Amino acid sequence: MGTVLRCCFSALVVLFLVGRVSLAAPVKADVHEDRLSFPYGEARYPVVKLENDMAARRINAVLKGEVDAFCQQMQQDRRRNGKAMGKMVYRVTCNKADVFSCILEGARNMQGKDSGTVQQKAYIFKLKSGHQATYDDVWAIAVAAGKEHLYDEQSLVEKLFRQTERAGVALDFHGLAYPPKNLYMDSKLRFHILLQPGEVTDASAGAIDIDIDEEDW
Repeated sequence: MGTVLRCCFSALVVLFLVGRVSLAAPVKADVHEDRLSFPYGEARYPVVKLENDMAARRINAVLKGEVDAFCQQMQQDRRRNGKAMGKMVYRVTCNKADVFSCILEGARNMQGKDSGTVQQKAYIFKLKSGHQATYDDVWAIAVAAGKEHLYDEQSLVEKLFRQTERAGVALDFHGLAYPPKNLYMDSKLRFHILLQPGEVTDASAGAIDIDIDEEDW
């Protein structure tokens, strides 16, 4: 039964993100890597190409905006400390069924060593429009499936505690920002929330990834 329900939910995800029923083949983006190099580091990020050029421009503008903000922050760090270094990398988590999702990870260090401040920004885009999906979209999908109680604040907190306990990660919990903003989708069309290092745990534990569809379908 869980498999059947998950298949139904995945179908709802696709229909909602597409926005309408279509007989056209699902859109998948052509993705290539672009790179900005500077004396104190580099930034690598994805660039998408679509038949719908406007949709591609919207997606690329959002991602390049994040890259530019990271580079500006690195310039400020460098002015304060000549040893500061930085690096941005990315990971594509979903590129199918009219959905493109990725994570940009920016690492900054004021001492020029491997450890430092790491921030991960997650994105979900609707490929047919280029618009970014939010938790409001996730909530609407859950409401359509009659499962909104699995996506409210209490449920997300319970999943956070359950999954971190299973992973052996100690929490320093003072509340969860709701609705969450740092979302990505995996290749199985499951939604995830990324919490930054130090947000609910010691920073040394790294980012916390909550699979908000786990165990519920």
